[in-house]
Amino acid sequence: MQTNSADQFLRSFLVCAAIALNAGIATATTNGPTVGQAVPEFEFEDIVGTQAKSQDYGDRIRVYTYADKDSSERLTAWMDEAGKTVLQRYPAARIAHINFADVRAVPRMFRGIVEPILRRINRNAMEDLSESYAERGLELSDDNISFHLIPDWSGAYANLFGLDGGERFIAWIESQGQIHAVLPEGTPEIESEYVRVFNQLLDADSAAPAVTESSTTVTGGP
Repeated sequence: MQTNSADQFLRSFLVCAAIALNAGIATATTNGPTVGQAVPEFEFEDIVGTQAKSQDYGDRIRVYTYADKDSSERLTAWMDEAGKTVLQRYPAARIAHINFADVRAVPRMFRGIVEPILRRINRNAMEDLSESYAERGLELSDDNISFHLIPDWSGAYANLFGLDGGERFIAWIESQGQIHAVLPEGTPEIESEYVRVFNQLLDADSAAPAVTESSTTVTGGP
């Protein structure tokens, strides 16, 4: 009986781990906020326990993303490069990255196992990101760049953004209470479009030349 119980627990653990790493039914936007509208205000607690409100970052450009485990890898493949391009030109840019992890498929009883996995993924990702930026001579400072990873257990954030089924990532860029871009997976030249929107927001009144497509390298995509 003890062996059977141990085997059953091990099977349950492995199933839970598989769910944690692959769960998700993100993301095609349907009824959610779009260009010209505002993202509804909301409160959150990220994976490391930081509690905040979206309006706390009203003085920053806010980048929201929603993805499951697989699509998040495709998302970060190009967004990291785009972020470096933006910061190289605008080192004083103030940006809040608010990232939602689609874990709606994880049963409540397994959350205690999934949470440490997400914290480890988040910690490793932040370390890799800092090293990657440092290679370009860029420093990530909490004073101007904020990152939050928020698990969406119940689907509340998917509902907030009007998401239905699919297995794609989606990103929104908001500034001063208005969405300036909605970038679902499959957007043509998505990295260049991301940079173009930041150019508009951060350099709208400047005569400086815009960052061109040749300044970026698309490293990921659908």
